[in-house]
Amino acid sequence: MMKCVICYQEITADQDGWDKGYNAEPVVSGQCCKQCDDNVVLPCRLERAGIPFKDFWSQLNDIVKGDA
Repeated sequence: MMKCVICYQEITADQDGWDKGYNAEPVVSGQCCKQCDDNVVLPCRLERAGIPFKDFWSQLNDIVKGDA
């Protein structure tokens, strides 16, 4: 059993069956669960890249619609 290094909950298999967790860098070293990857790690990575997380979804929507 693997535990998330962020929320300490058990890492369970995602919809594709992956149960090894996700890289929690740059928040902390180790593996995290999908929820922490989506809600903690990804926003941190985007902020470090100079893209405010709140703007990410808007920019992605523009790309998908072909407006970018």
